[in-house]
Amino acid sequence: MNENQILDLIAETLEMDSIEITMELDERIWDSLAVVVFIGSVNNAFNKILDPSQLYDVKNVQQLVQLVIDS
Repeated sequence: MNENQILDLIAETLEMDSIEITMELDERIWDSLAVVVFIGSVNNAFNKILDPSQLYDVKNVQQLVQLVIDS
């Protein structure tokens, strides 16, 4: 698993062609559905289980990438 793979997974979850590591995640795009979809995608792609409560505190893509790497 590398940063680009995680970025691709985030873009897919958010239904975007691409994203930047500096992109902010606000409630318009990072809602409860996105969190649930992302948890499932990370589990399928990397065999990792993320804590939903941590995902709701994420403010930008960089934090989200780091959370996946650290879990």
